[in-house]
Amino acid sequence: PGWSIGEGKQLAPLDGDELMRVAWHGDSVITGSSLGKMQVCSPNDGRPKATLDTNQEDEVYGLESLTSNLAVGAGDTLQLWDVEKETCLKRETCVKSPNGIVFGGHRNPD
Repeated sequence: PGWSIGEGKQLAPLDGDELMRVAWHGDSVITGSSLGKMQVCSPNDGRPKATLDTNQEDEVYGLESLTSNLAVGAGDTLQLWDVEKETCLKRETCVKSPNGIVFGGHRNPD
């Protein structure tokens, strides 16, 4: 599934608008686009099973598979998703300050 290294051939193309990130999550491949959308895809044929919307007009710049959830960085937010239920569980807004980035009201040390 995905790529044939021996043949140097892509077996399952991933579709989407300007894909920015790709991550494995369980038995799926998650893609993040420049438009703030994520697709949950089959690794066998690349077909989307679901589309998740971060409600950001900026790119998905981070995807990290956790044990049962997915951590996402999109626009000026950090989000926690239950991919199975297609639900955003938590959303935090990041604020830029002269001394660094602020997460949840506390300055993130350099």
